[in-house]
Amino acid sequence: MSKKMVKVDAYLIPEDEAEEYIRKREFYAGKAAEIFGEFCHSVTRQWAGSEDGEAVTGLDEDGELMMLVHLDPYDIEMMEEADREGRLRDALLEHNEYVPEPGEECGE
Repeated sequence: MSKKMVKVDAYLIPEDEAEEYIRKREFYAGKAAEIFGEFCHSVTRQWAGSEDGEAVTGLDEDGELMMLVHLDPYDIEMMEEADREGRLRDALLEHNEYVPEPGEECGE
């Protein structure tokens, strides 16, 4: 027997897991935005409803993409695991292949 699925943004999630998934998704979207804000001029959520789904993005002063993390089941799991290990900030920087210069914080 197949599980009933519900659509959350662009992803099908088992109905009995959807509430917890949405809670984690919102929590880690906030964490990603907070971390991206340390380095990026502006941070936003975009692409909701697109084929790839919504993402948190960090932009430079010219509006060019610097960082992003999709709010899909895979990236939520990656952030949750990194958070458990106490390395969420480092994991998001690695995910974006971003190596800040000492003292660099372009969000100021």
